[in-house]
Amino acid sequence: MAKLEDTLRLIPGYDPFETAEDCILDLEAAQLAIDFFAECLHHVKGELAGQPFILEPWEQAIVGNLFGWKQPDGRRRYREAFIYVGRKNGKTSLVAGIVCYVMFCDHEQGAELYSAAADRDQASLVRAQGEGMIRQDPVLDSMARIYQHAITYAAEGTTYKAISAEAGTKHGYNSHLVILDELHAQPNRELVDVLETSTGSRRQPLIISITTSDDSCFSSTEATRKSPWPAIVNACPAPNNRPCRASSNVMT
Repeated sequence: MAKLEDTLRLIPGYDPFETAEDCILDLEAAQLAIDFFAECLHHVKGELAGQPFILEPWEQAIVGNLFGWKQPDGRRRYREAFIYVGRKNGKTSLVAGIVCYVMFCDHEQGAELYSAAADRDQASLVRAQGEGMIRQDPVLDSMARIYQHAITYAAEGTTYKAISAEAGTKHGYNSHLVILDELHAQPNRELVDVLETSTGSRRQPLIISITTSDDSCFSSTEATRKSPWPAIVNACPAPNNRPCRASSNVMT
């Protein structure tokens, strides 16, 4: 597992081992989450459509850290991830795969999963990718029920929905997983605040904020951050080899 430990250190400017304190790395859990993508999920769009979802090293670092590290009581170490991603690096596919993993493998009874964006069209992108991944796998497809506005996993009472800042009502959520897509495009903090506070009764909720990595997104994204929860901040390669910056605001 030495190679996996090296992969988990690929978060730019951040070594999860140095700040672990009494947290424990469950290498089997980290590898299980990574393997889920390759063994259960397939790409939905583009030239890789239909092929197994093999995570790139930077994606393995995110997934392995999120699901491998545990607190002494067994809960997740990290409750937030902030991911700055260059365009055309597959951010939608990555978070859609995370939605699928949490839905079928996190074993949270009655889990509510949400992907949220500033408008309905953007919010539907993660949902469409997740639905496509589920439909391509016979086992997942047999376990899930896909409706117009939701995907459910009845065995554990799990529901996944895509929502937007345009929605008329933003209250009444009891979120286990929240994906905030294109965080910098949110018109205000209303939806973000509602979703963050909606995780309060969950044992190990997870909020993932993902946004395009460019010169303007760092200030706007950081401005929305006020949670004291442990978090990972990551940046992956930008297109045309333009370097990304990783935020220094990393909490453990």
